[in-house]
Amino acid sequence: MPENKVTVGDIEITSLSDGLLAFDLCNFFPDIPEINWEPYHDLLTPTHQVQFNLACFLIRSSDKTVLVDTGLGPKPTPDTPWGELLKSMDSHGVKPSEIDMVVMTHAHRIT
Repeated sequence: MPENKVTVGDIEITSLSDGLLAFDLCNFFPDIPEINWEPYHDLLTPTHQVQFNLACFLIRSSDKTVLVDTGLGPKPTPDTPWGELLKSMDSHGVKPSEIDMVVMTHAHRIT
């Protein structure tokens, strides 16, 4: 797993992932003709979808650990492409009980 960390002074920022989402180009970018995506073919999925990382961030100082965003929540089914945040935290040696604060950068519609 690549190390997705940056250190600024005594603050360490780690990129975590809750999973990946893929969207059809025509639905996500309806005004961009598909031919315009040709130079970026290697960045698309095999079915020509654009893939997005559900990024969250861990900010650590000497005395605080802050989680920025919480992903989309637990997996409703085993095949769901999100719900990986706890696994990502674990792979970086972080337990949920070590989080001092959660910062949400945006909200999603509650259905």
